[in-house]
Amino acid sequence: MYGMNWKETITNLTKDFAAFGCRYKGKKLRETALGYDCTELFFWNWMDGECDRSEKGFLRVLGYAWRRYLEETEDSAAA
Repeated sequence: MYGMNWKETITNLTKDFAAFGCRYKGKKLRETALGYDCTELFFWNWMDGECDRSEKGFLRVLGYAWRRYLEETEDSAAA
C-alpha cells in the first residue's frame, strides 16, 4: 500500500480476494464491501498482515479503501 493510491489498493485487494475465493464479482463486490464498517486501525493491521484472512475481513478493508477512494475523487472534483 505504501506509495500506492487508493485505486491501486482497491485493485490489489480485489485480486487478493479473488485468489482467496471471493464469491462476489464487479459491481456486486463494490456494493457489498461498502456495506461493511472498517476502522483505520483494522485496515492497517490487515495490510500489515496482523489479521487472519477471512471473507468478512476482505470485505471490511475493501469497503474502507473504496470509501477513501470516493472521498479522494470527490475532493479533487470539488477543487
